[in-house]
Amino acid sequence: MAPLKYSEIQQVVQAAFSALSRNGLEACLFGSVAMATYGMEHRVPKDVDVIVLNSTPGQTDEDIKSLIVLSDPNFFLVDSRAAGAKHRILWYSLGDPATPSKLLGNATEASKESVRRARKVPATSQQLPGPSSASSTPQKACKVDILIPGLLDIPSVPISELHLDFSSNFVSYLPSPPIVSAISGTGPTTRVSPIPSVPFITLLLLKLRAWSDHSLLTANAKLHERIPQDEEDIDELLRIGLNLGPQGVVRIGTGQNDGEESAKWMLGGFATWRDARRTVASYIRKWPRSATGWTAAGF
Repeated sequence: MAPLKYSEIQQVVQAAFSALSRNGLEACLFGSVAMATYGMEHRVPKDVDVIVLNSTPGQTDEDIKSLIVLSDPNFFLVDSRAAGAKHRILWYSLGDPATPSKLLGNATEASKESVRRARKVPATSQQLPGPSSASSTPQKACKVDILIPGLLDIPSVPISELHLDFSSNFVSYLPSPPIVSAISGTGPTTRVSPIPSVPFITLLLLKLRAWSDHSLLTANAKLHERIPQDEEDIDELLRIGLNLGPQGVVRIGTGQNDGEESAKWMLGGFATWRDARRTVASYIRKWPRSATGWTAAGF
């Protein structure tokens, strides 16, 4: 599959946020696509990582993926190939306009049945060919990861603290006041809203936590292979932080916030600020030249 262009990544982000808003869900970006909203220059994201901030009790990431598929036919689900895995992978087709056959062609019978029930499509429909259909696989697609706070140490970020990228907007169906402008029409009220991302310090610490986990001696070889990319991303974030200056980076202060619940969302998966600082020190020992960037970020 050909590498994605940044314009295609933006298309997927806009579609994902619009689909979520149709279901009353608010979200934000994290990972490399969030880095792009801050000005990442060293690479184009390979996929889209989304944190859903207001899922209902008992609602799982799998439930949310199904809602997205039902809201936009360009999204489709494929069962994970990992041994023993029961989750499905959410993709967005960047090829020809989606049809039911393209939507379901790569899914297993269990996945197709769940969408049939929701769409009330008969199991005998001629629009539902099996996985062997040659026309069912989009020529180009982008993976979308949906996460819920609490899973994999993903923080619950207050909506008021999100970073808004006004250079990229999406059509929102949420009943909140318009951030940019309203779109008139005969259907449900829609509004143009900027793309939200996790705060800079949270993004930086999430990436640092990933680097720390991948660097463990007990981590498998596949995780160790991710370390160079983690380090490139961290260095890029530190460069961005230096360019953003004091007004662009939320700083952690001198330590008074250690253990405060109100600041936990900034920790990026670390249990305490002390743990985060300890990991920063480990990173600086390996890469001494990064010290200036970490100091500018408040460490």
